[in-house]
Amino acid sequence: MSTAADSGCDNLPPAWSSSRSIKVPALLVVGDKDQYCTTDACTPKSMLANERPYYSDKVDLKAIVVPDSGHDVQLHKSAAQTNAAILQWVKDAVS
Repeated sequence: MSTAADSGCDNLPPAWSSSRSIKVPALLVVGDKDQYCTTDACTPKSMLANERPYYSDKVDLKAIVVPDSGHDVQLHKSAAQTNAAILQWVKDAVS
């Protein structure tokens, strides 16, 4: 899936988002220094507030913000902790 930022369209209306077709639990993972973070203080709460309109109301949407990380959280020194948090979310989501 591409984002509005990836497509070069900064004003993509939420109703047009392809993410609205998702009907299963979803996890947003972003670094707090990511250029795509849409607030000054990137927190799970701010990410959910900004991204929620782009998802169906049926989605159980969660967010993880990786401290001191940019866009590619898998290349950050905290990748092991991020992966552990992602795997815990998967375990919780499917059980």
